[in-house]
Amino acid sequence: MNTKLSVLFFVKRTKTNVNGLLPIFIRITVNGERIEFSTKRGSSQKVGGKAIKY
Repeated sequence: MNTKLSVLFFVKRTKTNVNGLLPIFIRITVNGERIEFSTKRGSSQKVGGKAIKY
């Protein structure tokens, strides 16, 4: 039996916490069924020391 597994980490740009950080979420997909939840961690809007413009 073959099982397809996918793991994706992403930030939700529409939500910021009180410290101005973007929440990091994880999405796990197994055979087309997916679940998404927060990692309880945050990330700044900088990548490689440069500010990101949205």
